[in-house]
Amino acid sequence: IRELKDAFEITLEVAGLRLEDIEVTLNNNILEIKGNKKLQKLDDQDSKIHRSERVYGEFERRFKVPEMIQEQDIDATMKDGVLSLVLPKKQDHKMESKRRIEIKAS
Repeated sequence: IRELKDAFEITLEVAGLRLEDIEVTLNNNILEIKGNKKLQKLDDQDSKIHRSERVYGEFERRFKVPEMIQEQDIDATMKDGVLSLVLPKKQDHKMESKRRIEIKAS
């Protein structure tokens, strides 16, 4: 997470995940990022995996965001296995209660 002059930027490595495997929501100033990396099935029934160094399963990250965020302008993109969220800053406005944020491929 890094703060810029006019926004906050959050980046996460999500290699191997598809857009439909990730959900980003904002609820009462809590930004929640959930995902599920499923184990790949073998195409060949005669083969077996001897070693794998990939991590599989569900993950969840939560971040408290300041009330100065312009929630309707939050932008989420995924490129080359990296999910990037840009949360623009605003002044004198309250956050909505809950909103799902669409992730766009780039």
